Amino acid sequence: MSLKDKFRIGAAAVLLFFMLKACAPDRATWYGQNLRGKKMANGQPFDPNGLTAASWDYPLGAKLKLVHGQKSIVVEVTDHGGEPAFLQFGKTVDLTRSAFARLEDPKTGSTHIKIKRLK
Repeated sequence: MSLKDKFRIGAAAVLLFFMLKACAPDRATWYGQNLRGKKMANGQPFDPNGLTAASWDYPLGAKLKLVHGQKSIVVEVTDHGGEPAFLQFGKTVDLTRSAFARLEDPKTGSTHIKIKRLK
């Protein structure tokens, strides 16, 4: 196999990866009480009743509008966490239990959402 063929295969694989990631649904998961008071990446203590999120896909301080069906909320990214982005397609935000409950029953554990970055 020539170097040119290897390059073409590599370029096709990278293109396919980004196409799949762009088409994959975003997800929300939640975390809760067991982390109450622990320091988040922004230096503040974790409050499971706050409307905040942890994400590897968005920077600290970003405001996100999350939509699930007819329900929506706005959260601020205050921590890094959730599933590492390179292990999945789509983006994941790990919400406080309180924030997740405004979109879906926490018993589900995770749900598909649409994410719009506001800031």
